[in-house]
Amino acid sequence: KNDDVSRRGRCVIWSIASAESAGRARPDSFLEQPEAFSGLRRPSKLALVIVKVHTVPASDRSDGGSNGPFKLNACVTLTSCQERSSLELSATSCEEQADCLSSGTQSHFVHNMAVPDDFKLHAVRVVAETEDDWTIFGISINMDEESGGYNQRVTINKNTPLTFSIGCVTEDGGPDAAASGTPCLTKCQEGKESVYGWC
Repeated sequence: KNDDVSRRGRCVIWSIASAESAGRARPDSFLEQPEAFSGLRRPSKLALVIVKVHTVPASDRSDGGSNGPFKLNACVTLTSCQERSSLELSATSCEEQADCLSSGTQSHFVHNMAVPDDFKLHAVRVVAETEDDWTIFGISINMDEESGGYNQRVTINKNTPLTFSIGCVTEDGGPDAAASGTPCLTKCQEGKESVYGWC
């Protein structure tokens, strides 16, 4: 246990040899301490993320613009996202550096996002960090050549985040099926008698 206040909020990385010699190599041996988090370090990479957003036209009767900010998370399922590494969508964080969330704009956001080395993009979540509503006509994402998008009008706010799947994921299929939003790890089969495909 270490009560040194100066170490709080810092990241301390041990080598495997140091952890083993201190008897702290297994997760069940990690000490619980206020304001401290322990875990095994996973290999990571920087993924290039390119996001394109279409807002509602300025001629629309409802002003769809916002001052933001909003947070975009890359996800492995509809319910499991990279919360600690996100892309900020704000009024100045796009390539144009102005009016990024305003009505009648098409904005491009480019960012390097730290994700696990084996990360696969299967979903995206956009969360409001503002009291403003933001209405868009569509959003697309390309992350290390994995791509997808949401091409419908939607309003995002504090109570209504936008979450959408990318690629093939399961739908709710009853008690014996995988949980809704589970990514398909095998080839996605076309549906025949049913509306949805299967994997």
